[in-house]
Amino acid sequence: MSYDLSTIDISPDAADDAPSFFVCAIADDDYGDVVLTRKALEKSGFPVRLLWVKNGYELIELLLAPPGDATIDFVLLDLNMPRLDGRQALLQIKNDARLRCLPVSILSTSTSQEDIDFAYGHGANCFVSKHPDFAEFTEALLTLFHFWKDVARRPSHCT
Repeated sequence: MSYDLSTIDISPDAADDAPSFFVCAIADDDYGDVVLTRKALEKSGFPVRLLWVKNGYELIELLLAPPGDATIDFVLLDLNMPRLDGRQALLQIKNDARLRCLPVSILSTSTSQEDIDFAYGHGANCFVSKHPDFAEFTEALLTLFHFWKDVARRPSHCT
């Protein structure tokens, strides 16, 4: 493993000895945005494990590594990162048969229609702009996580 991985477990019930974490890989080079994401998810009411990497290259390595304690359920992907940006990482994910069923949501400061069109055109499952208001950012993020954890179902060959 040549990537720098930080694991952040968010469990609403400290007394729960073995929570079943919803595992999300988050690729974002901005530590402040990751902290905001963590704070927003602490309000979620369900256990989340964030696997944080700082660029698309590290994300691809993480996704292709043998599964450890948990399988990744969902990817939050920033677009503008060093080494391998989110656009190139999205292309690699959606062009790899082992990864293409993995839900990928773009979470970016961008509001560019060009970025939105690129993301959807290359297989992103949704595009969420990071809202500068924390309450609105939290609401959007919790809606997104609730959808992928509790509502959406994946094909059997992708589990």
